[in-house]
Amino acid sequence: MTTFVTNMGINTIEHRGQTDKAAHDTFSKEALKSLKAKLVGQALVGGAAMGGLPVAGDGWVGALQQSLVENLSSMVGQGIVYGDWRQAAKEAGTNLVVNTAAQMGAQAIGGKRAAEVSQDYQAKQIDIIHYISHKAMHAALGAATRAVHAKLSGASSKEIEDAALGGALGAVTAEVVGEFLMPSALNRIAGKLREQGLTPGTEEYAALSKSLYAMEKEAIKAYAQIAAVITAQALKADVDAAHAAALNAVQHNCRW
Repeated sequence: MTTFVTNMGINTIEHRGQTDKAAHDTFSKEALKSLKAKLVGQALVGGAAMGGLPVAGDGWVGALQQSLVENLSSMVGQGIVYGDWRQAAKEAGTNLVVNTAAQMGAQAIGGKRAAEVSQDYQAKQIDIIHYISHKAMHAALGAATRAVHAKLSGASSKEIEDAALGGALGAVTAEVVGEFLMPSALNRIAGKLREQGLTPGTEEYAALSKSLYAMEKEAIKAYAQIAAVITAQALKADVDAAHAAALNAVQHNCRW
């Protein structure tokens, strides 16, 4: 459901508010076929592969493991649904290289930023130098990885430039939105936990806290992606690159 809502929002932006065209794109035969490929791949590969692998954690091993499973799942799903295994393997190889690098970069940036955010909360003010440098690093990562992806996909020079701009805008916008929304999300979680009267440190408290956090983070991811697309659309950058960079930023760097 979250996927459909997010895609509907993004398509509405791309069609400049024309919801009929947005709905057509969101629920078109091709869009549903793409979703089917994703679900088939996850069902056949995703869960089984992750269930049989040890948890590698963060770092390059964890990034490579997660990217490998995700792209193997995508390749199998596309191969089965579309029948073009050669193209599916080519796309999976390109995405494996780019996505692993993007995830590693976001995790490295996020590890540094997590400590800075904690310090900012305690001081009740934002260190503007840390804030700007963090966003600049995400901009550079988003631009580099999406430009490389475009290059490996055979894009023209103009398309590569648009992808780089889109990647930079998408990553920065997503991080700005994520950091802005997360404090209020954490307050809502704390409020709901108090309402339930659960004791901190118990299994019930930890389980509910984890569930509430996951729901809040999914909502923030959706808002961040939509904001990234709006920004890219306004500045005539590559919307798909902005979307991909935004998702990478919030998925692998939101550690509040």
